[in-house]
Amino acid sequence: MNDTCQVWNKRKTYIKIAIAMRTPVIFLNDNNYYLCQLDMLRTFQNSMPEIPYRRDIGDCDNYAFALKGIADSKTNAVGIIIGKHKGEAHAWNIALTVSGIWQIEPQTDLIFKKYADYQPMIVLI
Repeated sequence: MNDTCQVWNKRKTYIKIAIAMRTPVIFLNDNNYYLCQLDMLRTFQNSMPEIPYRRDIGDCDNYAFALKGIADSKTNAVGIIIGKHKGEAHAWNIALTVSGIWQIEPQTDLIFKKYADYQPMIVLI
């Protein structure tokens, strides 16, 4: 699926995400996850289309789904997080990489492990 040799099975993936995101609500659609390289995340971000911001049509969930769609051509290790950002409902991405679990804010290109302003509630991957 990609050029890495690291694969996590469904159980390991669930445990790793649950610990990193501090949420038990995780929907795993595959039996195995093929970890991507951290630098691939920048490639995915650079491939994002311009989505003009329009509330409800060109906002956070649209960006998150677009980034996941781009990543799906190379790996199944990028998903979507639904949660809160600064107390408001928000959507962003999660990536399982050979260097750990990372979160991606597709609207600003921020890549981070943990950030107090982001509170994951549901992970779909």
